[in-house]
Amino acid sequence: MKKLAIVSSLLLLLSLGVIGYFYYQDYKTGAIEEREELLVATTNDLFHNRGIYLDEIESIKAYKGTTGVYPFNYFVVVVLKDNREFYYEWKDKEKSKVKYNESFN
Repeated sequence: MKKLAIVSSLLLLLSLGVIGYFYYQDYKTGAIEEREELLVATTNDLFHNRGIYLDEIESIKAYKGTTGVYPFNYFVVVVLKDNREFYYEWKDKEKSKVKYNESFN
């Protein structure tokens, strides 16, 4: 009887661990998809609306902020080789457009 209780407890713990792992992977993948969606919109704006070419870009990084309301808690920082920086985020809740701020170092 004790053996059955121990085996049942171990199976329950293992099941909870597996469920937790898959939940974390789903959460992590969702965050990646959200950042990629903003990255695509950002690069589209850079290349088509701002006339910036790939060889002018030093780095592009996407972040998820710890504060803010979805989808405004995601932002992208683009650093150009001439030290200009662009900060991109979603302009509206429907994620139809991006807005940017430019700063000079």
